[in-house]
Amino acid sequence: MGARVALIMATLAWCQPAHADVPLPGVDTKDLDGDEKKLLVQILEDQFDPCGKPQSFLKAVQAEGTCPLATKLGNFVVGQLQRGLSKSQVVRALLAEIKRVSSKFTFTLVGRPSIGPEGAKVTVVAFSDYQCPHCRIAAKKMVELCKKNGVRLVYKQYPLEFHPAAKIAAQVAIAAHFQGKYWTVHEKLFADQDKLDESLIDKIAKASGVDLVKAKADADKAKKLVEEDRKEGDVAGVDGTPTIYINGVRTEYEDLESAIDQALKTK
Repeated sequence: MGARVALIMATLAWCQPAHADVPLPGVDTKDLDGDEKKLLVQILEDQFDPCGKPQSFLKAVQAEGTCPLATKLGNFVVGQLQRGLSKSQVVRALLAEIKRVSSKFTFTLVGRPSIGPEGAKVTVVAFSDYQCPHCRIAAKKMVELCKKNGVRLVYKQYPLEFHPAAKIAAQVAIAAHFQGKYWTVHEKLFADQDKLDESLIDKIAKASGVDLVKAKADADKAKKLVEEDRKEGDVAGVDGTPTIYINGVRTEYEDLESAIDQALKTK
């Protein structure tokens, strides 16, 4: 009888949900209570690795650094639990978020400003706004990372409506691109983004060697390209700037370096 009871107890212990003290590197659980932590582990254990490996979401989180998306989404789940959502509500929200960040998109790259070889294994597409402070911070690092890794970087224009000079800045930058002057104008627009207005934008273009007469003649063509970029961004779910895609898959700026490294290792 004692052996049978021991066997039953062992079986029950094996079937119990994962304990709240399961290590979750990179996932901030300090504000969750014990029950919420247990629920978090259960949810992660029930779902699949968002990076596509044959393992659970939980294992993906625990394999620190191998799937940055898993860590990011683990923290997303924490946020949903803090909102007081039920398990089924959290799972629905998680699956919707996985779909949003994992969907693969095809973008028009021809005629867009870029650095790096066209035949590169990895292409980074960045939707950007010249009056966005985060875009200014990201711009230099993106160029450095892409050059360092032999990756192609393509800039797409996504001027936000609440930035009054962003649209004209994008159009002038593209007009400069038609003259082979994009990157010089691009850097100067970011450097002076706090003071941008139409007059300063024209001065930046002229100082960068742009033929303003030709730029004005190309204005409609530049405007059309900017509008096309904006529409592509809307279709892809761009909801702010910078929004970055690696080989068509959305990637957070904070994860850019590791995501590039992962993409380069993928066959």
